[in-house]
Amino acid sequence: MRKKMKQICCILLSLIMCFGMSIPTMAASSKYKAAVASYRQLIGQSGGDYKIVDLDGNGVPELVVYNSSKWANEVYTYNVSTGKKKCLKSVGVGKGYNMRAQYSKKKHQVALPTANTGGNSLYIYKIKGQSATKSLEAEYLNGRYGRFDPAYRQGYKINGKRVSYATYKKKVSSALKGFTSIGSVSYT
Repeated sequence: MRKKMKQICCILLSLIMCFGMSIPTMAASSKYKAAVASYRQLIGQSGGDYKIVDLDGNGVPELVVYNSSKWANEVYTYNVSTGKKKCLKSVGVGKGYNMRAQYSKKKHQVALPTANTGGNSLYIYKIKGQSATKSLEAEYLNGRYGRFDPAYRQGYKINGKRVSYATYKKKVSSALKGFTSIGSVSYT
């Protein structure tokens, strides 16, 4: 009798665990599908390279996109409660510079590069839920506008502070370690 009782308890416990595990999976799956459907509309309108990836690990994927119609690198998230996508950050890319965003799931970050006649910049943001916090701003100034304003003389900046080329290269390389590009052209 005890043996039968143990077997029944084990079967019931197994069933409870199976049903308990499948409910959150179904809920997460519906959030994921709703976000992807919302992103597909935007991708169809804009064109360019993109990657749909859950950067912050909350079950709702983000859209990292090079929007060729706007000439911008952007990151979007999906608000499950309102059913709308939200642009967390958008960085304009100079026409013809062809720079693609990068991301790291492990670091929960996205890197949005930009360039113009005066040089280029890289902005790295940490993604958490509905917000993006800047963790690094790296800038290369080619000196083209230095004759008009000394702030634009040739050099390198990290978070607004002038640094040497070696420091700049070391910080950028370290920050981008483990990142994946969304397209064929990347910042590094």
